[in-house]
Amino acid sequence: MTVIVAVFGRKKSGKTAVIEALIRALSNDNLTITAAKHVHHADFTIDSPGKDSWRFGKAGAKRVFIFSPNELVSIEKTSGNEVDGESLLNMITDSATDVVFLEGFYQALARDGRVYKLVVGRGAGDVIDMVRGCSEPLLGCVIIGGGSVSSEELGVGKAYRLWDDFNELVRDIRKLVGR
Repeated sequence: MTVIVAVFGRKKSGKTAVIEALIRALSNDNLTITAAKHVHHADFTIDSPGKDSWRFGKAGAKRVFIFSPNELVSIEKTSGNEVDGESLLNMITDSATDVVFLEGFYQALARDGRVYKLVVGRGAGDVIDMVRGCSEPLLGCVIIGGGSVSSEELGVGKAYRLWDDFNELVRDIRKLVGR
């Protein structure tokens, strides 16, 4: 079963850094990772070095999806060989992905019961409203920066402190995958 984790947070909250680190850790465990980023700009075009989606691929994601109002881009990291017809059909019908990380998509996924939610922010004020807008399953919150915030304060099962509790977050996702 593919585990889908939507990562929500305000602009510059650290969402990309969290996803990037999770991809690195989980792909090192031989899990197959897919990552997708929501883009709000209608004039968006394919990514380039240094952009978030490019960073997902550099971190180890085999497939990266990018969505904007007028385009859908699927980037698949390959060995440099052309894909054959059989492989192409298999890709389209079954990606065999263990974990999908979705950056953004709050409006579309915050209330979706099939998706685990992870809210990222620099403190309680950054995440509390987003947490309130999410339905279960809620994986928790990742707090980046100083100060102590409890899961009770945020109304979530777990509040992870980046980077102090990062390994615990990775373990929790591994458990969801069944590894």
